[in-house]
Amino acid sequence: MKKNNIIFLDWDGTLCFDRFWQSLRSEDSNEIILGQKINDVLFSDNRTLINEWMRGLKNSEQINEFLSEELQIDSKKLWDIFLQDCKSMYFDQQLQKKIEQLRINSYVILVTGNMDCFSRFTVPALGLERVFDKIINSSDLGYLKTEKDGETFLTCLREFNIPLNKTILIDDSFKTCEFFNSLGGRSCVVKDGKNDTLRFMEDAYKMINEV
Repeated sequence: MKKNNIIFLDWDGTLCFDRFWQSLRSEDSNEIILGQKINDVLFSDNRTLINEWMRGLKNSEQINEFLSEELQIDSKKLWDIFLQDCKSMYFDQQLQKKIEQLRINSYVILVTGNMDCFSRFTVPALGLERVFDKIINSSDLGYLKTEKDGETFLTCLREFNIPLNKTILIDDSFKTCEFFNSLGGRSCVVKDGKNDTLRFMEDAYKMINEV
């Protein structure tokens, strides 16, 4: 069956709600103070590092080494926790089944502003290459979804020969959704986590099958 639509799905905040070093940052962690320090040092005080990491200018080893030095914690311990948490991110079965349903009539493409560790560790550990028709990660490209005039999306349109007006983006970033709309696509902003994502995917399924 020829597919005439593309559904773009974001990862963080749309399909998955875990964080890096999740086991340290959860409320039931015995080392939650360390998790809070990681959050403060990296995600609050060093946004430049995060941006470089998302664009592939820094790798996960460099980030973990930076944190090890800043927090005076054993680098191997920190890396082992980071690696295990990357490999065990939670991907809800309901969401996976809905994606499987969507793929009957549509291409479903994961497009994420993410780090090298996502492609290196999370994708193979969770078998994501079997879940999606294509996976696009900003750190592999070197730029974000809203940069380079939307080349992240436009490359897919050329590859699958689908026009923008036959595409839908489901993403928790209002900025990204507005940008996608400006290109000529349709978007849905996820505000209520899994519930929104499921609802939007169901709406997308209905729209596609009504055509």
